[in-house]
Amino acid sequence: MLPDGKQIKPEEYSGKDKEFQCLLDKEVFKKPAENIGVSPPHLKIMRELELVGVEELSDRGHLRFYPKGALILDLLIDYLLDKMLEENAYPVKSSIMYRLSAEPIKQHAKLFGERMYKLKVQRKEYILRYAACFGQFSILKDALISYRCLPLKIFEIADSYRLEQSGEVSGLFRQRRFHMGDLHVLCRDLASAKKEFLRLYIKAHKIAQEFGWKYVAMFNLCKSFFDQNRNFIERLAKASNRPVLLNLGIPEGKYYWVINIDLNFIDNLKRPVESVGMQIDLGNAKRFNIKFVDENGRKHYPVIIHAALMGSLERWINNLLENAAKQQKLGKLPLLPLWLSPIQVRVLPIAERHIQNAIEIANKLEMCRIRVDVDDREISLQKKIRNARKEWIPLYIVVGDQEVATGILSVSIRRPKGYINKKMSLVEIAKLIRKECAGKPFRKSYVQKMLSMRPVFAK
Repeated sequence: MLPDGKQIKPEEYSGKDKEFQCLLDKEVFKKPAENIGVSPPHLKIMRELELVGVEELSDRGHLRFYPKGALILDLLIDYLLDKMLEENAYPVKSSIMYRLSAEPIKQHAKLFGERMYKLKVQRKEYILRYAACFGQFSILKDALISYRCLPLKIFEIADSYRLEQSGEVSGLFRQRRFHMGDLHVLCRDLASAKKEFLRLYIKAHKIAQEFGWKYVAMFNLCKSFFDQNRNFIERLAKASNRPVLLNLGIPEGKYYWVINIDLNFIDNLKRPVESVGMQIDLGNAKRFNIKFVDENGRKHYPVIIHAALMGSLERWINNLLENAAKQQKLGKLPLLPLWLSPIQVRVLPIAERHIQNAIEIANKLEMCRIRVDVDDREISLQKKIRNARKEWIPLYIVVGDQEVATGILSVSIRRPKGYINKKMSLVEIAKLIRKECAGKPFRKSYVQKMLSMRPVFAK
């Protein structure tokens, strides 16, 4: 479906949207993946930047985050939590393990059982959670919910487990253990759910654009829902602002949802990366016995929206690194958003006599809520600069006799088109960083300030 609501067959598409064509090639034409055996760029980047590694002592698809990667993950969690609090969502924490004999869990396992981790504890069989649905629905079934509370939103960063096929597990692209920002919205009826769904769908696109990419969408739904809600589907397509792929072959009543949308990022190997999932659910309220009370005291089953507006946060980091690699292919410098950069400023003393001044500069920047380190190692200035650039440090400051004497610092700022060299005061540097990071979460640095005292985590 085109943004104007016109439907065409996939083989009739002749548009210039190469990313949408990648989605068609995979989902419709089943073309074999290009560059088979070629590693996606993010695998190299995540090691070079000391962000993430594969946990060899665990199952396949389980990762370990080094301090810099852990900081990025935590900042993304903070960012998403802020977005959910804007929605007046209720954050919760629930269990990761559920009894398989419980009827609603058993029913869910019939649909996705082959992709669930199962374990036995004292002769009882359990599963590790697939997402936050089980725990959140268990909380909601015990809640007293008035129609005045609707739409009621409940949110959790869910430590989730999916037994993906071994051949599909790859770095940050696909894991068996990941963190999912899971939002569920209870709505009074389908009409109100569609309104809320469209608004959240638009918000998901805006979040992606804020990070520098756009999605291609695939809508999965049965033919009857499409026919009865054509205007709603057209509004979703229009909001996408590019073609969307309609899969109308979903069997009637097979799943608990009536529409499921996947928003895909296209990586450097031209693979669609499912990054956001959204559903309208008509089945789980009854399955879990979740009810609300209307104006007349009567109880009803709500319609439930499932919305992971940033999907798996590991996969979100995949998209960040892959998007940076795309920029590099275009001749631009790869970089992370300043607020997400593990180190925002590096201070480079030219000689040993400048180290104490460099430390004082770093301490003052830290007081301005800036992550900063000092390259105090006994290496040349040229090598310190090369290392700062290799690590994608957004700003580095050179400190020599002139800088110590005048207080005016030599600053190099990393931008997509190259480095900008400026003479700036500490106040000006802090003001620049605060402006670029305005409205974003902040955490202190997770690594030792002095590079000479820092271990190398990713060999």
